[in-house]
Amino acid sequence: MFTPEDEKELEQQADEASLILLLLLFRGERRNRQKHTVDFDRQRGVFVLDGRRVSQATMQKLLQKAEQIGKRRAKEHTTALIAGRIDINEWHRRMSSTIKASHLIAAGLALGGINQARADKNLAARINSELSYLDGYRQDIINNRVSDAKKQSRSSSYFLAILVTFSWLEQILKTGLQKLVTDNNERRIVPFYTEARRYRRAKESCNGCRRFSGQWMPIRKMPPLGSLECGSHCRCFIVYR
Repeated sequence: MFTPEDEKELEQQADEASLILLLLLFRGERRNRQKHTVDFDRQRGVFVLDGRRVSQATMQKLLQKAEQIGKRRAKEHTTALIAGRIDINEWHRRMSSTIKASHLIAAGLALGGINQARADKNLAARINSELSYLDGYRQDIINNRVSDAKKQSRSSSYFLAILVTFSWLEQILKTGLQKLVTDNNERRIVPFYTEARRYRRAKESCNGCRRFSGQWMPIRKMPPLGSLECGSHCRCFIVYR
């Protein structure tokens, strides 16, 4: 699914975003020249940088940065298309690579590394869905249904969805995490996380996001990002305990 061009795009985007969490794991390392060490606590489903858990706020900032880079790359591709420097086929190839790399970065942040993201079947289905939308967009351009002004905004809109990709995969991962506890000398396996809470960030949230935000509830009752009225434009984030 991922071509050498996609891999190059991935590393370039991660470099630009200073995502040392992913770059070290992507390169098969745990320590870089600046002596930062990174690991992924698979029991808790969180990154650990220099011995400290990476906060939810930091993860949100990293995702925002990755989204911004994806949008900028899409603008470069679309500007080249409008100017006639590349044809529609080359634009489609570049956009496909950028979309795949952006979602792979988001999945890597959710699952603990690029290799884990590459092997995830849920991510493959998610990317294929996004690329099908891109195919339709390409056909609209060929049929002159999109003005030059609209091309830029529509191209950048694809990268709003990487937050949904991250949250969706994180929720799947954390729903399945377990731990061993001892109760009255009896050992048993229980879920590591049992509850989730949704926080709204959008200025105008949809009715569904308003309904399910601001309260703790069983994880399995929390609608994933992207499943409510706002779809892939959802700006919420979910925390677990």
